[in-house]
Amino acid sequence: MVWIFLCAAVFVVLAAVIFLRAAGFKPDTEVPPKKEEIALDHERIVGDMAAMIRLKTVSNRDDELVRSEEHT
Repeated sequence: MVWIFLCAAVFVVLAAVIFLRAAGFKPDTEVPPKKEEIALDHERIVGDMAAMIRLKTVSNRDDELVRSEEHT
């Protein structure tokens, strides 16, 4: 019977500690992220996308039928 009261007392103390620490918690103030301008080369992006679209994306299980020159 003493063990039950001891376990209950430990539980109450732990719950009180958790509650008090949670009540006293103050989150750090957030620093807004810096907005940096990113320089984009639009002509290169369009050219790279056009080159990717032209590549054949069909594959074959038979390595003899795969044209490797398309992958470069």
